[in-house]
Amino acid sequence: MNFSVLISVYYKENPHFFQEALDSILEQTLLPNEIVIVKDGVLTTELNQIVDNFNHSNISKKVIELKSNLGLGRALAIGLSECSNSLVARADSDDINLVHRFEAQINAFKMDSTLSIVGAQIAEFYEVNNERIFESKRSVPVAHSDIVKFSKKRNPFNHMTVMFRKEDIVKCGGYKHKPLYEDYDLWMRALNAGLKTSNSPEVLVHARAGINMAERRGGIKYAHSLFEMRKDFFNSGYISLKDFFVSSTATTAFALFPSSLRNKIYKSILHSK
Repeated sequence: MNFSVLISVYYKENPHFFQEALDSILEQTLLPNEIVIVKDGVLTTELNQIVDNFNHSNISKKVIELKSNLGLGRALAIGLSECSNSLVARADSDDINLVHRFEAQINAFKMDSTLSIVGAQIAEFYEVNNERIFESKRSVPVAHSDIVKFSKKRNPFNHMTVMFRKEDIVKCGGYKHKPLYEDYDLWMRALNAGLKTSNSPEVLVHARAGINMAERRGGIKYAHSLFEMRKDFFNSGYISLKDFFVSSTATTAFALFPSSLRNKIYKSILHSK
């Protein structure tokens, strides 16, 4: 089965991390036949060189250059429209795909032709002296019914792990400009439309978290985005009024906690070892 890999990159990306992410795609036991790279605005010389140097005889490369930084949602929407295959795998520009990731997901689609989205677990890490230090694992439900239930409170997919059927995602409206929750917004619409989903019980991606991950997930701006997200979910009828108040209160409080407390909660409660 042919499939595309969709990746977006912008000027703030670390060139070394970006190179490692692309290398992990080339090292797969099952290679994509197409990669679509969206340059979300003008890139640095180093990042441009990495994109230019990415070549493989069996992988067609499409590069979309956006004149300005439009944000992840818009960049992915444009990139998705350029994907030639019916199956599309998302990959982040700084994470490491385990060598059997794509093979495992393609096998899942072969085993169940009714699936529209297949995700996986992630292990979060940061690097010290070129050594990966694993902090935690973000576990998400495996079965569709559990994914639906989980989605009422928390994001049921690890975005950097998903592979999906392009046609089904486009029918749901595709990616939209929803800063900080582009993917969660999409999954909510997909589940609301009745698409069948699954998550592999395996860790298929090593996600670069960094020691300041929790610090980035806080502040008034972040809290406002989370509130708007929950409001969207409620207005769509996907969550109840009770779910709206409970989840909004919890996520807003988390975002406004001191960073040291957020970090402790992030590691010990929201994510497992």
